[in-house]
Amino acid sequence: GRTPDLTLLLDLDPAAGRERQAHAPDRMEQEAMEFHLRVREGYLRLAALEAERFVVLDASQPAASVLDAAWAEFSRRWPDRL
Repeated sequence: GRTPDLTLLLDLDPAAGRERQAHAPDRMEQEAMEFHLRVREGYLRLAALEAERFVVLDASQPAASVLDAAWAEFSRRWPDRL
């Protein structure tokens, strides 16, 4: 019954994610690309429905840029807590 105040969705095209993969794929990672595209679309739909809670970050950016964007969102929402 609890809902987080903030959910960061690190959005990355599944094909790009597959290219980044550095280990042998597990059971979920072995699923067809169509499956991964449907999962991504489902999360993006959920983010659109709950836009006040979700922040979609472009995970195709360098890790440091993604981290900066996440901290910027924390700072915007809770400036007195950081």
